[in-house]
Amino acid sequence: MLCDDEIRAIIIENSLNAYTGLCPCPYSIHWDGQKCGRRSAYIHPKNYHQIPICYPDYISDEMVQSFRDLHHLS
Repeated sequence: MLCDDEIRAIIIENSLNAYTGLCPCPYSIHWDGQKCGRRSAYIHPKNYHQIPICYPDYISDEMVQSFRDLHHLS
């Protein structure tokens, strides 16, 4: 069984994989080799329906439970 931290990591990975832009998170690397930092979609979202999840602290226990339920991990 996956622990909550592992599920949070999967949720972040899925969020980043679904993001279609260049700089989802401040720690992402831009094509110019620099960290995205303040250029990231996380800092300056243009589409509020596609704000990437970059940090585990922003994933609630309810989101973890929803993931467990969706993937039959309960």
